[in-house]
Amino acid sequence: MTGPHGKPDGEAAEREQALREALDAADQHLRRGRLEEAGEVYRRVLELEPRNFEAMVGIGDLLLARGQPGDALMAYGNAQKQHPQGSARLFVNKGGALAAVQEVEAAVGSFRRAHALEPDNPDILCNLGSVLVEAGEPAAAIAVFRDVQELRPDAPQSHFGMALAIQAMSDAAWREAAPGSDRIEAAIAAYRAALDCDPAFAQAAVNLAQLLLARGEAEAALDLVERAELQVPRDLPLLMTKAQVHDALGSRGLAVVALENAVLAHPDSLDARAALAQAALSAGKRNRSMAASMEVLARDPEHRAAKFCLGLGLIEDGKFGKARELLGQIADLSDARRLLQFLDMTEGKTDAWALLAAEAGPGPAGAARWDGQAVPGTLTIDATGVDPQLVIALARLVPQAAARAGRLVLCCEPVFGPLLQSLDGVAELRFEAAAGAAEDARLALPALPSVLGLRGRALPGDIPYLVPAPGRDRPWPASLFVANEPVVIVCWREAGTAFGPDQDLPFRTLEPLFDGMPVRFLSLSYQTGANDAALMEDFGIGDLAGLCRDLDDVAAALSLADLVISADGLIPHLAGALGRECWAALPVLPGWLWGRRGLVAEAYPSVRTFRAARTGDWPAVVDDLRGELRARIG
Repeated sequence: MTGPHGKPDGEAAEREQALREALDAADQHLRRGRLEEAGEVYRRVLELEPRNFEAMVGIGDLLLARGQPGDALMAYGNAQKQHPQGSARLFVNKGGALAAVQEVEAAVGSFRRAHALEPDNPDILCNLGSVLVEAGEPAAAIAVFRDVQELRPDAPQSHFGMALAIQAMSDAAWREAAPGSDRIEAAIAAYRAALDCDPAFAQAAVNLAQLLLARGEAEAALDLVERAELQVPRDLPLLMTKAQVHDALGSRGLAVVALENAVLAHPDSLDARAALAQAALSAGKRNRSMAASMEVLARDPEHRAAKFCLGLGLIEDGKFGKARELLGQIADLSDARRLLQFLDMTEGKTDAWALLAAEAGPGPAGAARWDGQAVPGTLTIDATGVDPQLVIALARLVPQAAARAGRLVLCCEPVFGPLLQSLDGVAELRFEAAAGAAEDARLALPALPSVLGLRGRALPGDIPYLVPAPGRDRPWPASLFVANEPVVIVCWREAGTAFGPDQDLPFRTLEPLFDGMPVRFLSLSYQTGANDAALMEDFGIGDLAGLCRDLDDVAAALSLADLVISADGLIPHLAGALGRECWAALPVLPGWLWGRRGLVAEAYPSVRTFRAARTGDWPAVVDDLRGELRARIG
């Protein structure tokens, strides 16, 4: 008896067995990442049998594993010519290669052919579901992942894919598909199910943590990533997400620690080093930040994120010229362009009002944009959504606009309440931006200086131009401001403001100012925890911030004080608008209206500036404040 090739059956069987063992060995090498060994075996098989289908597929798999999907597709095509019916393995891996070259529809077709050959294979279904998400068919993907869960309820990839598909759906599509359920809650539940199946599923933990962060549940996100870290302590996305969570919680030092660990575990990751540079800068570790940025640039001189971060570090070090040179190299990057623009505005090198007018745009459809000419009817000035500091600064110009209109309506956020009602000429205060039925013209508040003919950052106007609402009951006892010693209001952190070290005036740094000073200190600072409260109690500092209902209450408190000492923010602007004496402790790069130099604020004659020479140089600023306060009270 002879075989089909004219050889004895025994010899053919032995040859077939040898080829089978060789292919199994090659596949094992491939699974274990030993690509060279796998390639050598596949090539030997093809030398013996040039049309061996499995070896040809194996070559395609090898090329795909090497990150060469285009070459892999050519190999799969050659294999399919030899065996047109293909195999599940061929169509699955061909689908992966097609997805890698962005031929998503073709990838869907390839996975469907694999599924037709092995309809009960959950791994094939998971691949099909994932590529359906990429193809923009999340509803179809959800149906596929449900089939997987019926076949194998404990398959973590099916729950993970389900979560991705749910996130990819629009709210409207989800409401139609699952009436009465919350889309994000469903995605969170699916990620949790994936982690129940596999606690070491790092990407599920990362995605879930990101969702929790977006919902403001940073503590829950931290607990999640810390538990996942026990399973996969070296996972790079997990460590970088942990840093994000710490940053969201205000624990910037711990964010730096997480990224230092990421760099140790993945020394070749430039993304980890660039993130470390940014985190270190936010934590006030300027030297570490600059070192990390330079480490990245030493390996990739064109790394844009590292250049931007180094530029920030140079600014915080007071080296503005070098920072401008570096940022100029990446001026096409929006963040770099905005920072250069901010520097120009701060230094008076550009027309700030013209820039703000251009950014304000033409206004809502159907409303005529005011051009500064007289308006017999109603003129609306819209301050909604505008930076509160800018609202306070530009409020002085509202009476000039009112003088050119028959009736002026001012739209603003409710927190401004009765305070802006005190402006001359304001006929109506409205807490919404929608155009009124009888509106003749409208203008966004940031465009007002330019329309009134102002240039640069000039901001003339009578001061004070704001006054607290008279006769309004205040939420503090009258005796609070009656004292034998001067009453000084301090503010080192504003409520709702995510201060970084370039802006924050650390409470502990202020201790020399409070210690032994014959002054009644009252605080308008946002307390971030028990430490602030304990220090305030130690120095006998009264808390006003928790009592104030709106900015009118804040203005009333400032008006009653003998002196205001504040970090950069809304408080010094408001004190200046009220004409109250204020000492502003400014960082190396303050809000642009303060400029970069000068002892007295151009926009507010009653505000004196105390400037840090570089980031973190607050002790020198506080020493100056203490000396001036001691001299003032004698």
